[in-house]
Amino acid sequence: MKRVLLAGYYGMCNTGDDALLAVSAWGARRVYGDVALHATASRIPSFPGSDRVQPVYPESQRFPGEARIRFLLSAALSQGVVFGGGSVFHDRANLRQKMQAVRLAGPGPNIAVGVSLGPFRSVRAERATAHLLEMLDFTGLRDKESADIARAIAPSARCTLTFDLAALLPAMAPTAPAEHRNPRTLGVAVCDYERFTGGDQSREAIRRRKLTAVLSKLDPSAVEEIVFVDFNGHPVYGDGPLHRELANAVPRGIRVRQTPYCSDPLAVLRLVGGMGALLAMRLHASIFAYVTCTPCVTLAYHPKCIGWARQIEAPSASVYDSAEFDPTEVSDTIYAALAGRLNSPGIPIPEAQRRALVNFPPLDTG
Repeated sequence: MKRVLLAGYYGMCNTGDDALLAVSAWGARRVYGDVALHATASRIPSFPGSDRVQPVYPESQRFPGEARIRFLLSAALSQGVVFGGGSVFHDRANLRQKMQAVRLAGPGPNIAVGVSLGPFRSVRAERATAHLLEMLDFTGLRDKESADIARAIAPSARCTLTFDLAALLPAMAPTAPAEHRNPRTLGVAVCDYERFTGGDQSREAIRRRKLTAVLSKLDPSAVEEIVFVDFNGHPVYGDGPLHRELANAVPRGIRVRQTPYCSDPLAVLRLVGGMGALLAMRLHASIFAYVTCTPCVTLAYHPKCIGWARQIEAPSASVYDSAEFDPTEVSDTIYAALAGRLNSPGIPIPEAQRRALVNFPPLDTG
């Protein structure tokens, strides 16, 4: 049986990355047919068909460079490589490894789907990205900013503006029962960003104070339950500690529930779909809210969050800087979202899914 390599930041206890792997695997079979799939992960999350995806990496690296060797060997044994979803093109050393994998792979096609470009860490990284784009048979770019970058740095590359892969999650299990929506349940999915990116940690302190102010003053007559959703379950950099701290600020009279990281992205999607509204900092928390038509108040920590809101034509009143927001304004927007008074995004879900499907075009697979 022919083999295809799925390459991305997978298997790291991150719900957003799990969703990208799930849809990449689903879409790869649309492109290549019945092939053996291998993914750059040490563990495969749970999704329909996950039992037919094999991990490339061992649970723990036994010697320096083992992961790189396994990655390149898997590429050499594969018909093609699929770079699936997210911000995977930015670091020169990593890009050089990706180019080497494409050279080692078989006849292809070699594609990138639902990816974003930049911010580049150097001019060399930008040049390496241009070279890789020119090597690929197709690149689906999930946002306009990335498409503009691609046109500027690699005008001859076969690149197309598409959409985030997570929009296709419902297509993977169209008969799955939806969770009953409770209009008085508020979901919260926030994170410490600066701590694990080497950024200005004073922003985290400001954010925590303001989030505490928002949650501590919520009215139990409007909010019956708060569900903290850990989109990242990493033992050091995950969301759990921050969510536990914020849970202590919730007033008595409001039920509090914290859901730990779940390796089944479709289960998390159903959970979000049962909420009246979601206060989201993590990008894929916002995306899950959009896909399930759950009103979302976004706390943007990165330009990609602003780009996402712009792409779906989210109401401007629902998007705030993650540290520079007025707690009273955010509280008022939460109440409006729970009451159904927040305008819906301008891009309908079927249109988003149509654009996301463009990531998996008919290609000559030999």
